[in-house]
Parts: sequence; C-alpha cells; structure tokens
Amino acid sequence: MFKHVQNLELQEGLAFECVVLKEFDNGDKVYIQLNELDRIDLDRLREIVTRRGAPTTALWDLMNQTTLRNGENALTYFDQMTMQLTASGDIIKPRMGQSGIGVKLKKKPGRPPKNSK
Repeated sequence: MFKHVQNLELQEGLAFECVVLKEFDNGDKVYIQLNELDRIDLDRLREIVTRRGAPTTALWDLMNQTTLRNGENALTYFDQMTMQLTASGDIIKPRMGQSGIGVKLKKKPGRPPKNSK
C-alpha cells in the first residue's frame, strides 16, 4: 500500500479505499474515492503516487507539479472528483474558506407548538 492511500470510513461502518490529497491540522482530509474512478484515472494516480519522492511529499503538491499526458494539470483535472471528510465525519465538497470544526453541532429545535386553549 502507498503512503497516500488510506481506508476512510465514509459511511457508518463502511471504509473505502481513497487517496488522501491533504490532511489539515483540524483532522479534515481531502480525498478521492478510488472505486469511483475508471481504469485510465486509476493509472494516472498510480503514476503520481509511485513517483520517486512521493512518500515524502503531500499528494496535493505532487499533483500540482504534475502535467498529465492530456496536457492538463493533475490537480485541476482531479478537482472534480475530490471530497473533504471533516473531523466530525461530514462529507463536503472542498472550497476556499470552508473547513470542519471537529464536532457535530446539535440542530436548533423548531419552534414549539403554540398552546391552544
């Protein structure tokens, strides 16, 4: 198994093999779920993670420095497939200025029904 490949619990009780592009200090992980990729994309990722020096470099940086055979930057190409697993277990699309807070907040209860007399 490669350094950047991890089994992540994406559904309660179910782990999926993923490549982790970046891990944040708060516990969030940006990942790509491998079983959702076709053979061509799996081969593209395999080339990146088996490159010399890959184990010591964040995958986010490796992909940013890689131009695929189709001429596109790897990070730009795979962006459409990335998701973010927050420390609290929520799955979101990664965006600038958005991160997990590490705990699940209780939803605010709705208004209590009015007492009818």
